Amino acid sequence: MTVPMSVQEYIRTLDSHGIAGCEIARRLGISRDAVAKYTGQQNYSPKPPTPVPRPAGSALTGFEDTIETWLGEDQRRPRKQRHTAKRSLIA
Repeated sequence: MTVPMSVQEYIRTLDSHGIAGCEIARRLGISRDAVAKYTGQQNYSPKPPTPVPRPAGSALTGFEDTIETWLGEDQRRPRKQRHTAKRSLIA
């Protein structure tokens, strides 16, 4: 169960005044475990999600040699018959 932020702040305030954890739990009607959790936290910011690495590198992985061959052959062809970004690379 999540404790509202206002209650969390009150837990920290009572703890800073030296009140015992079991007394704080009794006053607020929450468990001693929740009191221990919120008094022991140093960083109150939520942890940002970790980025998930993509399983594959590039869509061109494995085709580099073929593309290099095509581009090398294109150097000997007339300008208008060369492979371009608009022309499909799949022959």
